[in-house]
Amino acid sequence: MPESFFIDAATNAVGTLMVDYLVKPIERRVRYLFGFHKIVQELHEQQNNLNREQTRIQEDIKEAKLNIQTQVIEKYVEDWLTDATNALNNVQNLEARIEENKRCFRWCPNWSWRYQLSKSMDEEILAIIKLVNNSKFERIGHRAELPGLEFFTSKGLVASKSSTTAFNKIMKALKDAEIYKIGVWGMGGVGKTTLVKEVGNKVKGFGQPVMVVVSKIPDIGEIQNKIADGIHLKFEKTTKDERAKELWCRLKEGKFIIILDDLWNEWNDDEDFRKIGIPLVENGKGCKIILTTRRWTVCKSMECQVTIQIDVLDDDEAWALFKMNANLDENVSRNIIEEAEKIVKECNGLPVAIVTLGRSLKGTKTQKGWELARKKLESSRLMEIGNIEEEEKNAYMCIKMSYEYLKKEVTKRCFLLCALYPEDHSIDVEDLVRYAWALELYGKLDSVEEVRIQVLEAIDYLKDSCLLLKDTQWYIKLHDLVRDVALWIASEEESGFMIKSRLELLNESFEPCRAISLLNIEEKKLPGRLIPSNLEILLLKNCDVQGTCFQWMKELKALSLTAGKHCPVGMISLYALTSLPKLRALRLENFEDFSFLRNLRTLEVLSLRGLGFEGLSNELWRLENLKILDLTDCTFRSRFPPNVIQRLSKLEELYLKGSNICETIVDILVQINFLSRLTALSLRLSLDHFTGDVVFPKLERYDISVVDPYKLKCDLFSITEKSWKIKGPILLNVVSLLPENLESFEVSDNIDKFLECLIDKSLRLSNLKLLYLHNLSNLSCIGELPTQHVRLKGLVDLRITNCPSLKSLFPLSLAQSLVLLEILEISNCPRLKQIVTEMEGDEKISSSINSHNSLCFPNLRELYIGNCCGLVYIFPTLMAPQGLPLLETLAIHRCPQLKQVVRPKEGRVENDVVLQQLQFSKPLMQFSVSACPLLTDSFVHLDVEKACFKEVRLSTFKESFSSAKHLEVHYAIEDHNLVPDAKGDGLNGLTSLQLRDCKDLECLVDITTGNGPIFVFTNLKRLSLEDMFGFETLCKGHHPPQGFLQSLKVVNIKGCRKLEILFSPSVTQGLVFLEELTIEFCRELRTLFSVMANDGGIRSDSCFPPFCLPKLKTLYIRLCSKLEYVLPITLAQGLPALASISVFGCDELKHVFSMPKEQDGVEHHGIMLLPSLQYLRLSGLENLTSFVPENFFVKAPALKSLEAYECPKVMNFHIQQVNKQLTLKGNGLYVFKELSCNTNLIPDVHSRHPDGLTSLDIYHWWGGECLVDKSQAKMGILQNLKDLRVSYSGMSEVFRIDEGLYNREENQAPQLLLNLEQLQLKRLPYLRRIVQGPTHCVNLQSLKVLEITHCNKLTSIFSISVVQTLRSLEELKIHDCDKLKSVLMELETDTEPNKLCLPNLKTVEIVKCPSLEYVFPLALTQGFPCLQKVQLVKLRNVRGFVAGNNFVQAPALEILIIKELCSAFTNFVFQKEVNKCDPLKELTFCTKSIDGEDVEPCNMVNTRLRQRSTNFEYMTLGNFEQLFQLQGAYFISNLEKMQLSNMIWLRDIWKGPIHFETNLRELAVYDSNCLTYIFPATFIPHFPHLSILKIKACENLKQIIANDDISTSSSQGPQLEKKMVFPHVKQIILENLPRLESFGLAGYHMEFPCLDLLDVKQCFKMITSFTVDYLTLTVHAKSDEASQLDDFNPSPEVIFWEKRRPTLLPQYVEEADKVSPLK
Repeated sequence: MPESFFIDAATNAVGTLMVDYLVKPIERRVRYLFGFHKIVQELHEQQNNLNREQTRIQEDIKEAKLNIQTQVIEKYVEDWLTDATNALNNVQNLEARIEENKRCFRWCPNWSWRYQLSKSMDEEILAIIKLVNNSKFERIGHRAELPGLEFFTSKGLVASKSSTTAFNKIMKALKDAEIYKIGVWGMGGVGKTTLVKEVGNKVKGFGQPVMVVVSKIPDIGEIQNKIADGIHLKFEKTTKDERAKELWCRLKEGKFIIILDDLWNEWNDDEDFRKIGIPLVENGKGCKIILTTRRWTVCKSMECQVTIQIDVLDDDEAWALFKMNANLDENVSRNIIEEAEKIVKECNGLPVAIVTLGRSLKGTKTQKGWELARKKLESSRLMEIGNIEEEEKNAYMCIKMSYEYLKKEVTKRCFLLCALYPEDHSIDVEDLVRYAWALELYGKLDSVEEVRIQVLEAIDYLKDSCLLLKDTQWYIKLHDLVRDVALWIASEEESGFMIKSRLELLNESFEPCRAISLLNIEEKKLPGRLIPSNLEILLLKNCDVQGTCFQWMKELKALSLTAGKHCPVGMISLYALTSLPKLRALRLENFEDFSFLRNLRTLEVLSLRGLGFEGLSNELWRLENLKILDLTDCTFRSRFPPNVIQRLSKLEELYLKGSNICETIVDILVQINFLSRLTALSLRLSLDHFTGDVVFPKLERYDISVVDPYKLKCDLFSITEKSWKIKGPILLNVVSLLPENLESFEVSDNIDKFLECLIDKSLRLSNLKLLYLHNLSNLSCIGELPTQHVRLKGLVDLRITNCPSLKSLFPLSLAQSLVLLEILEISNCPRLKQIVTEMEGDEKISSSINSHNSLCFPNLRELYIGNCCGLVYIFPTLMAPQGLPLLETLAIHRCPQLKQVVRPKEGRVENDVVLQQLQFSKPLMQFSVSACPLLTDSFVHLDVEKACFKEVRLSTFKESFSSAKHLEVHYAIEDHNLVPDAKGDGLNGLTSLQLRDCKDLECLVDITTGNGPIFVFTNLKRLSLEDMFGFETLCKGHHPPQGFLQSLKVVNIKGCRKLEILFSPSVTQGLVFLEELTIEFCRELRTLFSVMANDGGIRSDSCFPPFCLPKLKTLYIRLCSKLEYVLPITLAQGLPALASISVFGCDELKHVFSMPKEQDGVEHHGIMLLPSLQYLRLSGLENLTSFVPENFFVKAPALKSLEAYECPKVMNFHIQQVNKQLTLKGNGLYVFKELSCNTNLIPDVHSRHPDGLTSLDIYHWWGGECLVDKSQAKMGILQNLKDLRVSYSGMSEVFRIDEGLYNREENQAPQLLLNLEQLQLKRLPYLRRIVQGPTHCVNLQSLKVLEITHCNKLTSIFSISVVQTLRSLEELKIHDCDKLKSVLMELETDTEPNKLCLPNLKTVEIVKCPSLEYVFPLALTQGFPCLQKVQLVKLRNVRGFVAGNNFVQAPALEILIIKELCSAFTNFVFQKEVNKCDPLKELTFCTKSIDGEDVEPCNMVNTRLRQRSTNFEYMTLGNFEQLFQLQGAYFISNLEKMQLSNMIWLRDIWKGPIHFETNLRELAVYDSNCLTYIFPATFIPHFPHLSILKIKACENLKQIIANDDISTSSSQGPQLEKKMVFPHVKQIILENLPRLESFGLAGYHMEFPCLDLLDVKQCFKMITSFTVDYLTLTVHAKSDEASQLDDFNPSPEVIFWEKRRPTLLPQYVEEADKVSPLK
């Protein structure tokens, strides 16, 4: 037996070896057999290596994402991670196979299996080694390019005086740091949207602007989505509030412009902006808002700081615009011109009216035609247009006339169809096609494609007439004013297509309405009482519609129903549609139940959108007339049978892309080949399902994608009739199948060694516009020679990257055909020798192209060449001198062999003068060169807007940037002087200069040679020097050239190690425009602004005050170790605009303002005024002693924030005056203290002006024991303080008061903190008391808000005497204070308890204070007259709300939330006087059982309550058996939401009579085991608004609705069935109720007309049955006592029904018996 085993194993091994012998070395095969364990060991080693590299890269990614500049991770990094994950998964699979091999063949290994396994492991080892070697990335990510709007200058409108003025005002306002809200208003159609788009196109210094159309009814969710798309943010959360937080966090970190277009109603800044997540600008970060509106009042109410009106065009502007659109030139007769001028006047200067009317009259050639148009327009003035302002009336008439001039009626109808969509909606052209087919707009055509052609033709005509606007490729839009006119036209019966688009219009009459569209977002209800007999098209979204409405719509042909995505508003049963005999097109979104769909036999168009489809396939196959089936992005719960498709024999178009039917897609493809009429197909399938057997039918339109099964979002193969994208292996002969009308072709990531030439010589791709080739390792050429038949004359965009084998791009004849080419990009092609091959061998040049003609690219705008190591020349010898007339961008990078752009002719040297004739018709926008050491600019004289040079000699390209405005130089070689002599023009045209890593550069200009230029850098505005290790000075020489840096605004210096003095005295006096100065890492820098002349004196100039920098706003200094002071004292009075000073890590700095060493012996003193200084930040300054020298004082009236970290030697800031609202921050705010007072924070910041400070924010102070001590208290330093916030600090007391302040003999004490309105204490871990000392001095009479969070050592808040002053307190919030025992301290001996009162307290919120026993330790005399909200959460030791008093008076209480309190919570009672309705709206009561705690029921309800008057109602909270004692239900009259949990002794929720309706909407009861019922039967009519009912885990509950004394009938004989209606109940959830027998009483018929969800689980004794009316979707319920349950007939374990799937319950059958309504 063992012998035969080994023989078989050996035979298998030999057979395998023989197969591989011909192709692989024998050594490897032997290793596979006998080196198995070594291969396993090597696999594990490489697995560990890959794990290590994967972890490292993932950590690098995390670090990169923390940086706002690196939000986009490089694609090659993501691909590497994906490949690494796949490789590690493969290793795990191999390990499983290894273990299986060990188990199965422990003693006798299977040699064939071992061979195959070793081979697989060896291949995986090689793949992992390659991955590890490729894991050294130069960078992980790059700065995110924020995709926002694509702003384009409007070509149809001319700039007017009004719009130009408005544009300039907006641009100016955006530059102002204090302005963050701009309003643009004007009448509709005046050009507001066009203007703000142009602003977005031109503005600099912000991220890409984000534009959001708001319209009349704002959709917060949609606005959030559009902003997120604009800033490239992917939401992680789903709710609006959570998304708002995500938006807020992202937007506050950058500088953004948010354009809110078409705002109709006012927004509340604090509420609406925060709800969306838009932070306004603060400290230079956040959002600036531009809003457009038709109403000035909106701008006013939104508190826009700048309000700009856009007026209409004046007469000349209006005439110019009309002439352009009506095509009127000098050849037109004078008579026509006169008529046209009269017509223009009727437009009243409104651009949208002028353009549309001009386009409509464009074809009018005769005078009579123009005269007729003018008379028609004039006569229309008399028409009445309701609700339209007079100035817009003419616009309506002009647009209406443009409509009337449309030649075809079907075009007019198509235009009116567009008005069915909401304002600013993107209209899907495909929807218009389908509705046009259903309505037979073009008659009875044979196919849908014929209708599509007609609709597209009409849309193009309407766009040419400016009645429609292009949105994206397949979407269009209507201008809001044009839409208003369209609806006005359609509202008239004469239009033949009357439309109702607003709910209020439906209340008038449906007749003779043919179209109803209610597609806006809000929930609404379609009136069911009107009968729209003529209705042909009905479009509804989030609209509650009764199924009975469809019984009368006998003419309906097109129907669209969109139910709520998260709620079933608008859901109906398809049973209701079976009465529509003419229905041809049906669109359903968010539906799940498709029962009865098969009965809609007339359907020809079916479009579905949504998730969780079930039962669709069983219904589809009956729709024998179906022509279009659209299942895009649909998901199915069960397998989709492919044979369903084959039965749809008339199907013409099938759309499956995005649906989850991949597992059957191959079978479906086989089936669709039997559909003889199919012309359009859209689908996506996985590569796993794509086999050679797949055959695509012959189609006219298609969209087919093949995706990677491991990366489902990555399309390997995506083709449409005009666009092909191929990623990975190209299928055999696929290129030969390219259609001639192809417009876009992209190929990437192909390593096929047979793919050497992409385009066959027989192909004619004359329509190809875009060609992208990426990562094609073996591609050597694009077109195969000869190329006389290959034409790419339509090519616009050509990009080729990572093609290492590419040697030439295209032959000369092919290059000569590229007359439309605009973009040419070639990168990472190391073997590329030439772009254009001049010699084509034996190729015969076509007679239409003369090879001796010069080569020209007349439309080329952008040319990028990079990393082409073998490229010597870019263009051939035949390049024409004017061959690049429109070139705007030329970028050449890392081409070490490149010598010139144009190859010289044979026999001529490269710098021949003939070659210098290549010229451009206009200046280049950008010219950049890097790492091209052999390249010179002698081939051309460049006039460049922006020049960038890296790793080149500047002298070589001096002509290229002599006239530039923006210049960047990196790694310049062998140049020590940017402007060497007087021959140049001194770069006076330059406005921006950036130098980096130019190690040999010593200065910008050197005048010591005596031959320097006279004027240098006179217009330079921005200067950046970075890592200039050899840079010594800006200008060498004592007297810089004239105008040197006189226009400078922004200076950024970083890493200039030899720089000692930045600005000389003469340069300093010329810096009158300087606004920002940033200096970093300049370790030798000693002086920023030198004020010393050559003779040692201080220079002055008669033109300016000494050394004035009038516009300097921002000063930022970091890590300049030898800097002793920042600014000289002589500059102090010349800094009127200085707003921010930041100094970090300057070790030798002693003062921010000081005198040079030469002036140290001279006495100076005085007061410095810094009127605009708002922010002062100091950190890491070890030797800083003060802000200014000893004898100086500073007034900074605007100072808002002062930060100081790690400044240990500071003695005094000498700041006498600051802003009334001040924020102090520092990890050791002891820097603010005086030497004589070392325990408190506030020194003499306000000692001279103690009455000014109103707001103080202290952050991160750990250096003292208290905020204010006895000395400051005496001085009254905080006497006028209104707002005090302290957080993250180490103080033990906030206020420390001396005993001597209180004179006990005279009973007098100073009153402190009289004006304090808000006190906020957060994260103070050592705080024990707020006030230490005699509290009689503290009077908090103005305090309104008290908030204390995370103060873990605080035991009590205030003493009784302080609490007695809290008469204005409105909010009390305490969170996470572990040791807090009471809000008030122990009773003081001289305090009268009956004086304690909090008359204005509205909110009490206490969370997570485990030591708290009572909120208030004694009763308040007046109770809580204004208390509106009480929230007590997670207070495990709390015993009561008020100690010693169980009866709480809170007549204004609206919200009461008590959660997770111990079950021993002391019982207390809220009482309410009868005949007075209580404001209580929300009640939540949830206790938490504590192990071992035995809680007895409270009998107080039976004793003390009975002793009180019957004129009161009570709510008893605690261990009571009853919750509400009612005398008419006044207590619960306004109660909307109630949740009860773990009320262990509760037997009755309510007792007593009820007299009127209550407002209860939501009731939830959990874990209350003594309850036997929820409602008495007589209470049900008094709960008409009840919407949600949730009952769970109540062990003894038997009935939801029970009999009471009133409802119990004692009459004999047969009884009529009584009806009980729950008109608004939407959800019923009953769970884990083991003794529940029935929902309602026997003999009652219950109806739930609005029920959305019924969920009954683990209610095993339930005898109530539920049915549903499929027409009205009303749920019916009955409880039959005769239906007894037993073990053989139990209740269903689960009863589940939802409106989305109505057939989950049996259909209701109405009984003939009479039903009596419940009285």
